[in-house]
This record gives sequence, C-alpha cells and structure tokens, in this order.
Amino acid sequence: MTHQFLVEMAGAEREVTVETLEDNRYRVRVGEKIFMLDARRVVAGERSSTWSLLDENGKARTIDIDGTLPDLNVTGEGVTVPLKIQNPRDRVSAQTSGGKRGGSGAVVSPMPGKVVKILVKVGDEVKAGQSVAVVEAMKMENELRIGRDGKISKIGAQEGQAVEAGQILVDLE
Repeated sequence: MTHQFLVEMAGAEREVTVETLEDNRYRVRVGEKIFMLDARRVVAGERSSTWSLLDENGKARTIDIDGTLPDLNVTGEGVTVPLKIQNPRDRVSAQTSGGKRGGSGAVVSPMPGKVVKILVKVGDEVKAGQSVAVVEAMKMENELRIGRDGKISKIGAQEGQAVEAGQILVDLE
C-alpha cells in the first residue's frame, strides 16, 4: 500500500510517499530521494509514540512522535522538529470549499502531475463529492471530487496535459 503526504517543515513543503513493503519495511520517497527503512513502533500512546528505525546502511535511530494530525512534533537525536502533515486529497477538499486558488467551486491539482481524465464538461450539473478529474502524480492516480453542488463553468486542463500544484482543473459557476 502506498500513501502520499504533503509535509511542511521549517516553512518548506515536501511531497512524501510511503510505500509499505513486507516485514515492517517501508520505501520512503522525499522529493527525488528514496530511503528504505525498517520501522517498528516500540511505545504507543494516545497522542504520542516511539519508533525504532533502521535504515539501509544499518544506522539505527529512535524517534518520538507527539501530537495529532496534521500537527506533529518529531524528536530524534535530541532535536525536535514541528511538522504539518496533510493528505493531498484533504488539501483539495479545503480548496474546493473556498480556498484562495480558483474560488469556492474550484477543483485544483494537489501537486504537479498529469491529467489522466476529465470526467465532466462545461454545463454539467454536479453534486458535492462527485468525481470530476483524475490526476496522476508520483505514479499514483488521484481521483478529485467537487466540494459543492453546482454547474461546471470552466475546464482548466485537458487529458494528457501536465499540470502544476494549485492549477485549476474544473470550476463552478
């Protein structure tokens, strides 16, 4: 299973993909860098947990994770780093319900990628939660849904087109 996240750390946002392998192993991609980790939770609490990590070079680390999503504090080797972790789909939901980019009915690309399919056309009546586009990013297809009922007023991308994060794909009247 593969999960995508947008992670904000020290004012910079990074795309992170975590792929679950077998035997507590994970392939983690941060931007273009790939890390292989053996990760085991050694302490599990309600708002915190401690993990033992072993990387592909045999270096072992223990990290503590405190907080609740999306805001976490990760402590390792005596250094605490605050993180804001967001699922790209959650960002799309927030933007379609009134975000700055594209107005109250816009569906925007959550990250750079390629439009695989546009599922509506100008003039179509849509319901909140209806799928309107599919974007491929980081080798995963993301089905994007509209945030409210309305009528499609604009299609901002074509199938096969490369798009940037925040680019309007579909907008409502």
